[in-house]
Amino acid sequence: MKKILSLLVLLCVVGGPFESFAALSLKAFRQRPKLVVVVVIDQFRADYLTRFESRFLPAEAQSKLGGFNYLMAKSAYFPFAQYDILQSMTCPGHATIMTGSHPYLNGISLNEWYDRGEKRTMYCVEDKDFGVSPRKLIANTVSDEMKMAGRKGKVISVALKDRSAIMLGGHRADAAFWFAPDFRWVSSKYYFANGKVPEWVEKINVELASQKGQSYTFKSEGKGSGMSELAQEFSHETKIGSHESLTFPFGIKITTEMAIRALREYKLGESRDTDFLTISYSSHDSLGHETSLNNREMEEMTVAEDLQISNLINSIRSQIKANFSDVVFVLTGDHGVAPSVDYLKESKIEAEYFNPKKMLEELNQKMSVKFGKIEESWVLAVRSLNFYLNLKAAATKKLSANEIEEFVKTELLKTPGIAFAFSKSDFMAKNLPSGQHERQIRKTYNPLVNGDVVLIPKPFFVDTGHTSTHMTGYNYDRTVPLLILARNLKSGVYPASTEVIDLAPTLAFLLGVLPPSLSEGRVLSEAFVDSSSPCQARCAH
Repeated sequence: MKKILSLLVLLCVVGGPFESFAALSLKAFRQRPKLVVVVVIDQFRADYLTRFESRFLPAEAQSKLGGFNYLMAKSAYFPFAQYDILQSMTCPGHATIMTGSHPYLNGISLNEWYDRGEKRTMYCVEDKDFGVSPRKLIANTVSDEMKMAGRKGKVISVALKDRSAIMLGGHRADAAFWFAPDFRWVSSKYYFANGKVPEWVEKINVELASQKGQSYTFKSEGKGSGMSELAQEFSHETKIGSHESLTFPFGIKITTEMAIRALREYKLGESRDTDFLTISYSSHDSLGHETSLNNREMEEMTVAEDLQISNLINSIRSQIKANFSDVVFVLTGDHGVAPSVDYLKESKIEAEYFNPKKMLEELNQKMSVKFGKIEESWVLAVRSLNFYLNLKAAATKKLSANEIEEFVKTELLKTPGIAFAFSKSDFMAKNLPSGQHERQIRKTYNPLVNGDVVLIPKPFFVDTGHTSTHMTGYNYDRTVPLLILARNLKSGVYPASTEVIDLAPTLAFLLGVLPPSLSEGRVLSEAFVDSSSPCQARCAH
């Protein structure tokens, strides 16, 4: 008997089958969560958690739970989860999180694109019937699957950005709320027949209106972590009600307050079926585009997020009165970000800006010389490094699409900082840059959305308009943390290769429903543990 037990322990220690393929008991599998909370921090690189951890609240103190430290200590923590896509941005990221699918399947490869039929820019959540809605999202979400399985749980989504709230909420959300430019929480007719938000939301808007014009200060606190190399001390003054105030921790605060209010008003976590609350913190991205991840401002923003996530966690625990055991809590990001060009240059790393609008103008001039002048432009638009060509004009000139695509590619590749360019014809002919780029193109490119020619810049070369940005599939743009806190998941830091598409099927498994229709991920089985297992009882932690 001793030999058998010793063998069991040895298998656990060396990562044998009991560790790699842990099985839940049927009783454990049937334990459904009361509430699933998915928190997304916009532009949250994976290393924000490791760089600033000395500044975060303790995991637990005086019966109050912390924010990031609590989640890192208690969750299945995957520090380097990735989006394996060509271009990292908000709408594709949020669409991926809850569908478990890549952009080539779910239809959301860009935030906005040029629509040839309507000859204008099309927004990823734009809807001619409802103003905005999730109808451009081809895939369904894990919460959609839950409802289609007959579960009656509520699904509520909150974010400052409409696209973030809408993509996280999915097609069958009971409500999605976002912040309008006139400084109030709004929704659309897709969720409410008359387009008006509930009375309790109007009361919040009245409270916010009363604060407009008040002074607000965002400043550095104390010595800091020592991990922010730039702008060690700062103090920024603004007025509540300004756009700038939403790029400061004030935006994080009002998003948390809205989420907590929704939690109470909809009595989330109190019914028989599982409820969903999805939250996206948009202010991190807004500030990140205006400064650098190495600036002290981003450290202070992350510290402010830690406090507000702690407030959210404790509010949830207080409401459902279950010590968090009946809650699945997820934290991740929708994409990362590159350091600023100026910072990289000072660090002796090659980096530079390039100007897509100027490239468009020069292309039109060169194409007019090469192919002759036309009534419209040869290049109709450029959106997020996607160039949309005038194929109708090419046809009238008896030019093939491939001819003008090749000319555009050749000219664009002369621009310093451009690593590759590929065309729609290249995509159809499977003539693509090799390795990572080919893999990411295939997971991203949608002929109905993306341009006729698409640029891939070199690392750290970014388009003008922002101090920092995220437009690539390189590690700094695609790598985010993924933390999942759940009853049947073993806490710990997992170095295994993980993709964000793995979240949706993992949540589906916890709910006992099918993964979303287009989900491509896997259940993160290595994180599951059954406390009744002899191996886990002896070896866990």
